[in-house]
Formats: sequence, structure tokens, C-alpha cells
Amino acid sequence: MKLNKVTMIAILAGAPLAALADSRVDFGINISIPPPGAVVVESPPPPLAAETIYAAPGPDFVWVSGHWAWRGHWRRWVWARGHWARRPFSNAEWIAGHWTQTAGGWVWLEGQWVAPEPPAAATQEVVVAEAPPPPVSEAIYPAPGPDYFWIAGYWNWSGRWRWMPGHYERHPNFHPGAGWIDGHWDRRGGGFTWVRGHWR
Repeated sequence: MKLNKVTMIAILAGAPLAALADSRVDFGINISIPPPGAVVVESPPPPLAAETIYAAPGPDFVWVSGHWAWRGHWRRWVWARGHWARRPFSNAEWIAGHWTQTAGGWVWLEGQWVAPEPPAAATQEVVVAEAPPPPVSEAIYPAPGPDYFWIAGYWNWSGRWRWMPGHYERHPNFHPGAGWIDGHWDRRGGGFTWVRGHWR
């Protein structure tokens, strides 16, 4: 079933709850018009404020970065401080909310918890005849720590193209010069083959 952008934005309002009920909520949206009922701010949010990330209260907590919130009754931006949040399930990952520009102004997209889902090509070689769509533009939020690296979003093939949002992951063996090499679709012969990303 295809959903138009306005319908998808309406669904996103409940995405954090849907992420708990289902294994994963995937989206890749480039909004051109504000969704109905959305708070639209004419001016862009200020630059992100520097934050001190204090020690986590436990191993099952994830840092939720601070962000600028619009307080319409005050007509000004207010900084919502970052904090540690407990994972709702063991392998949950936090996709940060962000402000996105639309035709009418700036709209806030709420963050959500997701469960990582390995691409079909992660366990077997998948050759797809059609080229993947262009990459979705993503806002890269601050890393939760020095040993975390951004895993870029990518198009996954599972009978159709599905956008897998980018996220941070902790390096399994952090060392000087450590990093992550993103996976990519490589044109081979008459199709496209997924080349897995890897740690260095």
C-alpha cells in the first residue's frame, strides 16, 4: 500500500508507540508541505547547543540529545536539554527527532525507538535488477560518546525498496583511527549487489 507524504506525517505522530508494538518503523521523508495540525515555525531553529553528556545511569540507557523546542505562547525558542532514557526493549535504538524545512516553514518530527533489522543482503548476496532510489537526506545528530559512529541510512531490498534510517552504533573494539565504512550498492553485470559496511 502506498501512502502519500501527508498521510505518512500523520502516522509519524504515533511512531514512537508504533515502534514498541512492531519490530520496526521505517521512513524516509522529504516533506514539501506541513502536515495538518502541525506547528509551523517561520524561522529556523538556532544552532544546537553544546551539551555535557554525563555518565549513564545503567547499561540499558541511551542518550537522547537536546533540541530546540518552539514555545508558541512565548513566541520563542527554548532549549530542551538532553537526557538518558531507558530502552523500551533490549536492542532498541533511538532515532533522534529533528526540525525539517517545508514549503510553509519548519516542522518538528518526533524521535522514535526502533529495533535494528539487518538488511536482506547482510546474510546473503542479493542482486537487484533496478537501481536503488537516491539517498534520503538525513540530519546527523551529535554522537552519544566518542566510541559511537554514524551508520548512514541506506535503501534495503526486501521485494521492494525500503529506507533504513541512519543511527549511531558503538564500536565493538574502539581504538585510535577507528571508524565505520558505510555499505553501498555496487553495479555488477546486469544488476546491483549490496556491499556490506564494516568497522575499521
